[in-house]
Amino acid sequence: MGGRVVAMIPARAGSKGLPGKNVKELCGRPLLDYSIRPALECPLVSNVYVNSEDDGYLSLAERLGARRYRRSGELATDTAAMGPVVQSFYRELLDAGHQYDAILVMYPVYPLRTAGEIGRFITAFFEAGGDRPMIGLKPAKTHPFLSYTQDSDGGIHQVVDFDIDVYYRRQTYPECFEITYYVCIVPTAGMETLNSQLQDSRTIGYRVDPERAIDIDGPDDFRAAERSLNNAARSELSIKH
Repeated sequence: MGGRVVAMIPARAGSKGLPGKNVKELCGRPLLDYSIRPALECPLVSNVYVNSEDDGYLSLAERLGARRYRRSGELATDTAAMGPVVQSFYRELLDAGHQYDAILVMYPVYPLRTAGEIGRFITAFFEAGGDRPMIGLKPAKTHPFLSYTQDSDGGIHQVVDFDIDVYYRRQTYPECFEITYYVCIVPTAGMETLNSQLQDSRTIGYRVDPERAIDIDGPDDFRAAERSLNNAARSELSIKH
């Protein structure tokens, strides 16, 4: 069971929180390379593209072994949703005669993925039928039962309607997750149903290790990823010796 998979790494150049983060060096390698290299090393991935509006990013991607896909300016704004980006990308692949069964969307802000993990994501996707989007899940940092809104008079209101007298102990709360794009795979059939977050009504979840799903958004995240990578390198070195 399986199919042809193309990896697409969306790498817009206009990050506001950390300018140039997609090409910023992490442990001596540009952040972009931490998505390109494992995708190239995974035997279940047929081709790897970097999707960007920036010629510098695209040239770097080619030097690192990926193919280039130049995104239109209208899909490279702060407000552009990822759904149309993925759909436009695949339409152009089809127009060029390239057909795939699924698109592995690899946001470059997750530097801890490995080729082995990518292979397991893809295998799980096809074992589930290969016809539904699959997205990462990790335990929620704050349970929805502990989230409230506040009105103009200072009053507080539950975000989730539940019986506090029944669920007054955290140990009794239902298990709850938050989305992580550490993994995201979408079938190419029926892509018009995808929303801006690459989901539809049939999306399934894939549980990931929250320790690995570090999402680089600012300098603190870079430092956390650097510590994880250095620890992994030390562990590997000690095993070899």
